[in-house]
Amino acid sequence: MYIAHSEDYAIKSADHKFFEPGHSYNVSDKDFGLIEKRKRRVDNIWIPEGWQDLVRQSSKKFSVVKINKEEMKSLEKFRKVVTCCKKASDGNNVEWLKLRCMHFESGLPYIMSFKPMIFKLMIFHFVK
Repeated sequence: MYIAHSEDYAIKSADHKFFEPGHSYNVSDKDFGLIEKRKRRVDNIWIPEGWQDLVRQSSKKFSVVKINKEEMKSLEKFRKVVTCCKKASDGNNVEWLKLRCMHFESGLPYIMSFKPMIFKLMIFHFVK
C-alpha cells in the first residue's frame, strides 16, 4: 500500500498475491535453502557484513547490493494512519489469513481491494 500511494514511486498499481498454504513452491525457496545450508557451517554472525558475505558465498548467482541509511524508508507515519479493518465496505468480515490477492491503486489512496482466491472472474471486495 505504501509504494502504491507514495510520491517516492511512480507506479499506478501494486498487486500482492499469496500462495495457497501447503500447495506452493516458490522459486526462491531453493535459494533460501542454499543460504541456510551455508549458515550451518558458520558459528555466529554478529554484523550485517557477515550476512552479506554468507549470501555471496552461498552461490555464484547471488548478488548482494548494499544500501545506505538514506535509501531506507521509515513507515512509521504511514503506519499511524492505516488501521486493520475487520469489515469490508460491503459489510462482510475480512478474513485476513484467508486473503490470496490484494490490489492497491495510486489514484485510490488508502483503499485496499482484496479477494480470497486468485480467479480473474472473482470480484474484489475493498476496505478503506
